[in-house]
Amino acid sequence: MYDEGYLVGRKRISSIGEGEFDQIPVERKAVLEELGDYIYEKSTGGETAKLTVICTHNSRRSHMGQLWLAAAAAYYGIEGIATYSGGTEATAFW
Repeated sequence: MYDEGYLVGRKRISSIGEGEFDQIPVERKAVLEELGDYIYEKSTGGETAKLTVICTHNSRRSHMGQLWLAAAAAYYGIEGIATYSGGTEATAFW
């Protein structure tokens, strides 16, 4: 079966197997589609899509998530994305 793949930003993705998408729960896919719609609407409207990754202390996971979002946007040539990280609990700074 011929598969043209998906156009993401300025790159065409054809190496993602269907099996990988089948592993994502339906509920999660719905949330990811909402996120994709938000990014698309902002980018086609000439606005910046602002994305914040949250974890408890904003010390590791949220920073890595922020970096991966920025890296993916750069890799796929998606412009107009600003990434941030944050936490849900205040902690002391030493």
